[in-house]
Amino acid sequence: MFGIEEIIDPRDTRPLLCEWVETAYKNLPQNLGVKERTMRP
Repeated sequence: MFGIEEIIDPRDTRPLLCEWVETAYKNLPQNLGVKERTMRP
């Protein structure tokens, strides 16, 4: 048997995760607030 830590190397995935978090935070203000349609007709 093996554990997940033997499959995923943080040295390879950490830069991708950091890039994703950066992008998510940049897009966050655009996705907050009241939407145009709040109820379905």
